[in-house]
Amino acid sequence: MAAGDYGYAQAAVTSDDFPADRAAPARVRGIVLLDFQRERPIIFLHEPWLGFFGRRDVLCLWSNAGRRELGLEGFDDAWSPDYRFAFVVKG
Repeated sequence: MAAGDYGYAQAAVTSDDFPADRAAPARVRGIVLLDFQRERPIIFLHEPWLGFFGRRDVLCLWSNAGRRELGLEGFDDAWSPDYRFAFVVKG
């Protein structure tokens, strides 16, 4: 959050809801951003989290009045052409 200068994180984005697999051996991973631009929302393509009211959510970065925010977006929602996508590759 600090490195990206994000001003907000949705309350459900916690280590309890999005746990790291601490039993797995440490690996170097890279994040691949497809057509990264800060003014557009970025959806992270990962296994969806079963969120509020049974909605399947994924992490999303976006800008709100110039402030970068980290939140959740419905995995099954229709995404506009403005959305960009990111995924993790194993190193």
